[in-house]
Amino acid sequence: MDILKLSTDWAKAEVFSAKISLLLSLMFFLAAIGFWQLGRTAMARAFVWPMLVAGVSILAVSGGLYFANKPRITRFETAYHTDSKAFVPNEIQRTAKSPK
Repeated sequence: MDILKLSTDWAKAEVFSAKISLLLSLMFFLAAIGFWQLGRTAMARAFVWPMLVAGVSILAVSGGLYFANKPRITRFETAYHTDSKAFVPNEIQRTAKSPK
């Protein structure tokens, strides 16, 4: 088992999911603009603010995922090449905290 490959693949998958979440938040923003511009009834206009709040929330999660994991890809490689014996227990400890 190559722990460096698993760690970098995990971080790359997190960055990819952040990009997909960003796309989802943009779709929420576009839907909110659509309801705002094309909504003729009060019910349609009532969707604008909840859609904007959902878009901002998903955008915040997406940004957190991206900015937390993008630098980790290079940090994993440098930490592994610096001290591979210490990298393995540190990585196991970090992944054990992940479900919490």
